Amino acid sequence: APFLKMYTQYCDNHETAMNMLRECKQDPNTAAFLVKAQSACSNQVLSTLLIMPVQRIPRYRMLLQDLLKKTAAEHPDHPLIEA
Repeated sequence: APFLKMYTQYCDNHETAMNMLRECKQDPNTAAFLVKAQSACSNQVLSTLLIMPVQRIPRYRMLLQDLLKKTAAEHPDHPLIEA
């Protein structure tokens, strides 16, 4: 449950963090640092990395829904997936 609380807080604050990132990018020194950091991190953009946790739970839900569709009703795992 502590992880879920932390995850909920992260998601609740994501928009604020993105606004803060946009604001920080207005400063030339910060913008230069972010460009340098991006090149050091396999060209991954910070905003893309920040959205990943927000997308995680919906992805798991979609995966389970797809798995349920593709699992025969008579399969012993079907009720476990459905739960």
